[in-house]
Amino acid sequence: GAWQGKHGWEPTPERYVFNVMQWANEVGRILVPGGALWIVIGDKVDAQGAVLIPSRVMLALRDEGWIVFDNVWNKPNGFPAATNRCPKRIHEYGILAFKPGAPKRYYPDAYLEPLAASTLEELRHPYNGQATKDYAAGGAQDPSEAKRSALRTINPAGRPQRSVWTIPTQPSPTEHLAAFPEELPRRCILTSTFPGETVLDCFAGTGRSGTVALALGRRFLGIELSQQYCDIARSALSSPFEVEAVPR
Repeated sequence: GAWQGKHGWEPTPERYVFNVMQWANEVGRILVPGGALWIVIGDKVDAQGAVLIPSRVMLALRDEGWIVFDNVWNKPNGFPAATNRCPKRIHEYGILAFKPGAPKRYYPDAYLEPLAASTLEELRHPYNGQATKDYAAGGAQDPSEAKRSALRTINPAGRPQRSVWTIPTQPSPTEHLAAFPEELPRRCILTSTFPGETVLDCFAGTGRSGTVALALGRRFLGIELSQQYCDIARSALSSPFEVEAVPR
């Protein structure tokens, strides 16, 4: 019953999700407890609307015991999907799944989004507003003090990343049509690994995630069936690595 075609081109959504779970569970076998699995995946539409492939994958992961969260990758310069059935789709999903058995290895302070200019301005000038009513007598919270308290909790260096990531696509100098922008794996690697730890990419392509991992002081292990892409990845990475061609 093994699928003999190309992953991503399965004849049914059910078959695709089944195949995803085959390799995801193999990743889980070697992943440390609490470790993170990131899956970037798009959806498609048919006559009945959205096929909900990311949701199906998330539910399948949950059924296998993974702790699952969703994020949205908004591609402001992305080429919209060719459909007139709904608004042009320029987003994909970043599924974050943690292996159970230990605290989740997620480090929100490792990647901080820049604060809005208006927020930085407020931090530079302490808020001096005063309440005009006796809120305490009425058992209510003083809104002026609440605002001062909120401002004290803000880190001037930035805020933990939100679940919607606006990251432009990045041109690829190679023939690989689905190469991610470097910022995408950078966020994933920073928030779920420490320097010196190993990043595994089961679909390494031309090695863009490996380039980012090595630049961030991580070790990298990539798996790729295409010898052509392996050759490109070898030249792209600053450290040599061995490539074993796997016959189809």
